[in-house]
Amino acid sequence: RAAYAAAETELREANGARTALDDDAATLRAALAALDDRLPELDRQKKAAASARNYKEAGALAKEAKDLSAARGAKEETLAALAAPRAAASEAVDAARARRDDARAALDAVTREADVVVLRSLRRRARALGRCRRALARRGAGLRLDAAADALVRCELATLDARCSDLKRKSGLED
Repeated sequence: RAAYAAAETELREANGARTALDDDAATLRAALAALDDRLPELDRQKKAAASARNYKEAGALAKEAKDLSAARGAKEETLAALAAPRAAASEAVDAARARRDDARAALDAVTREADVVVLRSLRRRARALGRCRRALARRGAGLRLDAAADALVRCELATLDARCSDLKRKSGLED
């Protein structure tokens, strides 16, 4: 159980790291899209200012466009730099998922083995109670205590049978 819990924790942490990197990449993509929308608008405004012979405004718009282009280049580099860590994070998630699945399979195997042991124990108890019940039946119905004991044995047998059925169903065991 500890190995499974550790693997599950590792998977959660790896998913968290990958999600953080994906969020950073999404933020950069959104910023790039905003810059892509803004740059053509600045170019149109610059051309309009130049045709109106407002060279001061055209120069300011050209400087702003140049700054935004530089910022766009930096964001593209940052986004490209995130590609390798994102790929590594995805590999870490896949590896953690595989370890979690292996730990789960091992836990399931151990649980199944424990269920088999419990089922065998219950069957031994049921056989012993069956022998006890037959012994009570052979003694005859002379005492009322024997009838009460027989009823208790039948009740216990029914309980054991129900527990055996539950274990078999839960673990997929056959008779």
